[in-house]
Amino acid sequence: MILKKKNLVKPSDINRFMQKLGIIMGLVEKSKSLETLLKDVPEKYQDPLTFDLMRDPVKLPDGSIVDRLTISRHLMNDRTNPFTRQPMEESDIQDLPEMKNEIKKWITDRIAEGSKKEDGAMDMSIIEKEKVPTAWPLV
Repeated sequence: MILKKKNLVKPSDINRFMQKLGIIMGLVEKSKSLETLLKDVPEKYQDPLTFDLMRDPVKLPDGSIVDRLTISRHLMNDRTNPFTRQPMEESDIQDLPEMKNEIKKWITDRIAEGSKKEDGAMDMSIIEKEKVPTAWPLV
């Protein structure tokens, strides 16, 4: 490594960097594994605007169901319902806690299925919030 050869950085800093890089690479691998496990999202759990897995589904005044993050971002730029173009505010959004719990259960079940070790034991560490990459928060 050039930094080591030219003594541009202290060896202890290089070691710390390499440790952090190892952690990041581990998270990248877990993220890829998680994406693989969650690739076949049931249509009812997909946001109709982004086609991503919803984490916090909400109902719009016209009955459409979208992810809260999607509609919140939309309303920052355009105060209308994205499907009907009728005026809309965040207060018009209805929470769907039952569906949110269904999605959480589906995610947990998929992860549990994919996390079985060869000896039949379950490795559930992947579903702990601290160990799941931010791209896949379990909400």
